[in-house]
Amino acid sequence: RLKAERQEQERQKREAKQSAEAEKKRQEQKEYIESQERKFQEMRDQQLKKQQQEEELKRKAQLKAQHANAAFAPLRAKAGQPKAGSVGAWAAKAQAAQKGQYMRQRKKEELERQAAEVLANIAAATGSKPAAAQRGAETPPP
Repeated sequence: RLKAERQEQERQKREAKQSAEAEKKRQEQKEYIESQERKFQEMRDQQLKKQQQEEELKRKAQLKAQHANAAFAPLRAKAGQPKAGSVGAWAAKAQAAQKGQYMRQRKKEELERQAAEVLANIAAATGSKPAAAQRGAETPPP
C-alpha cells in the first residue's frame, strides 16, 4: 500500500512536471508569436509612413509644378526625351527648341523656293519677267 501511494505521488509529480513544461512551451510560443506580430506591425507602420511621405512629396512636387511658368512647360511628354525633372531636361529642351527653329527655317526656305519656281514658270509661260524681278530691277538694293 505504501509502495502504491509512492508510485502514485511520483506519477502525479511527473504529470505536474510535464504539464508545467508544456505550459512553459505554450507561453514561450505565444510570446514568440506576439513578438513576430509586433515586428510585422512595425514594418507595416514604417512602410505606411514611408508611402505617406512619398505621396506628400509627390503632392508638393505637383503643386510646385502647377506654379511653374507655363511658357516653358511642354504640353505633353515627347518620346525619347528625358522627363522634366531629370538632369538633362534643360539641355533637351534647348536642343528641341533649336531643332524646331531649324525645321521652321527649312520649311520657310522651301516655300520661298517653291514660290520662286512657280513665279518663274508663270513668267516662262507668259513670256514676261516675274513681278518680283521687275520690282527688284526698279528698286535698288539697300
